[in-house]
Amino acid sequence: MIEAVKLEVSYQFPVIWEENVWTAPAPAFDAWVSAQAFPKILVLVESEVLEAQPQLEQGIVQKLKTWGMPESACIAFPGGESAKTMESVLALTRRFADEKLCRHSAVMLLGGGAFLDMAGLAASLAHRGLRIIRFPTTTLSMCDSGVGVKDAVNAFGKKNFLGTFAPPYAVVCDYSLLASLPRKMWLNAVPEALKVAMIRDADFYYELLAMEDDLRRYPQNVMQDVIFRSAKLHIEHIATGGDPFEMGSARPLDFGHWIAHKLEDMSDYAISHGEGVAVGIVIDAAIAMNRGLIFEDQWMRIIGFLSALGFDLFPAPLIDAYENGSDVLYAGLHEFREHLGGTLHITLPNGVGHRIEVDSIAQSELDDALAMLHHFLF
Repeated sequence: MIEAVKLEVSYQFPVIWEENVWTAPAPAFDAWVSAQAFPKILVLVESEVLEAQPQLEQGIVQKLKTWGMPESACIAFPGGESAKTMESVLALTRRFADEKLCRHSAVMLLGGGAFLDMAGLAASLAHRGLRIIRFPTTTLSMCDSGVGVKDAVNAFGKKNFLGTFAPPYAVVCDYSLLASLPRKMWLNAVPEALKVAMIRDADFYYELLAMEDDLRRYPQNVMQDVIFRSAKLHIEHIATGGDPFEMGSARPLDFGHWIAHKLEDMSDYAISHGEGVAVGIVIDAAIAMNRGLIFEDQWMRIIGFLSALGFDLFPAPLIDAYENGSDVLYAGLHEFREHLGGTLHITLPNGVGHRIEVDSIAQSELDDALAMLHHFLF
């Protein structure tokens, strides 16, 4: 006898766009926090963020008191890809236990994407889930992972191998937290924005390309619009795509990512996620072009745009794959298939603003794309 048990769970969380939430009155966020009546709030800040913005700690302590939380804590913790380990997760869960957090307590996380992934995983495991409130502090995390529903760490030589789906309790996008970013990190979100625009929003795609000069000269002045529009597209897909927890195999928002993840791993994460996505987009777009899905001038425009912004589109691991064989790089496709559930679904652009899912990419197609890109760049 088989009896079906049906469970329906609905998730809803606010994405709050407000500036200077820790250093000045923030009407929207302050009112929202007051309405939640959290018994305790723990604020975890990526160490590098506190070093770059030392005024934050005093602001956080004062804000906690303003909310009636004098005993709540502000803690610094290392971030970056090197911190995306289970050792970091276990250290944080121990801290949650020491702080005597209950399931209705809030853990506010301030950091970049890697930090949010790791600390979010820890919070999702403690008591089977604390209330996670994310404050992305990089352009990349603010326009992509920070507004998503996944948390993970790297393990066994695989990116994001251990993780959970844990929708946040809220996300706060505060542009003032980006103030200390170096120029290179301001631009790290552009490939993710280009990715989602190319497969979902042709108008945004062409507007983004038209911003090339401004992005190159004054990224701080124009990135707010790029971040907001990219985040909206990511949120829209998660909310309306029909598969927020990826029970199926297709992951449309991962256009360009199978190569990106492999390049990050091959470089021991010297290649950042944004840099890897830039390369992944160009390679997958070349494959799409060779299949007749986009035009050559469209592919060339993408290369020109990303190159003008300073992205290295033929980094050392790609040179090695071109000169000595692409076996190691191509293995990333098999690892991606495993992560998808055993069935390969790779998203390629089908014109601008549209996409198609393919179930195979031959190694010869990768080799052709590498040769074409090398010829174009060199």
